[in-house]
Amino acid sequence: MNSTDGGSSSSSSSSSKKQLPRSTGGSQRAAEINSAMLNVPGYADDSMLFLMRYGAMAKETLRKVDWDEFMTRLSAMNSHWAKSKSSSVGCRGTGEGDGANAAAGCELKDSPDDAVDPPAAGPEAGPEAGPEAASSSSWNPEPEPEPEPGSEAAELKARTLELVQDFPHLVRDFDRFVECTRIMATRYKR
Repeated sequence: MNSTDGGSSSSSSSSSKKQLPRSTGGSQRAAEINSAMLNVPGYADDSMLFLMRYGAMAKETLRKVDWDEFMTRLSAMNSHWAKSKSSSVGCRGTGEGDGANAAAGCELKDSPDDAVDPPAAGPEAGPEAGPEAASSSSWNPEPEPEPEPGSEAAELKARTLELVQDFPHLVRDFDRFVECTRIMATRYKR
């Protein structure tokens, strides 16, 4: 009976040794399935799950300092996006978001009291045309060029991408990650 006790203990010890590689193989298999399913509709369409997967992958890949900076820059990008979205909503009249304040600003800007008739703004218009007409010799129908709102957004995006440029798997899904963060922010009004 001693030989069977020794044999069963050796088989249990050998089976415990085999379980360690199985758990590693199982986690590898789960990672493979997860990677393979990223492009399958229905599995990868859920923006919250994608956001969590990408965030976890980026956190594991980047150094702590880079991860913190990545999140700071991502937050700045999304803040800029939210400001540009809220400032343009009321003027365009799309009815999305909080356009009440922006719409009020559009009404003030386009009020008839401030309007100047372009032909009357020439040098022959006289003092009733206003101080701008008196100082300019001719009326220019094109307004002064303003800095493009997209240029700041592009700069923020480029600075954020600098942190992940050495990791192709993070660069590949970066735009989708940013879009998912905006979807979540819009969905949860943050």
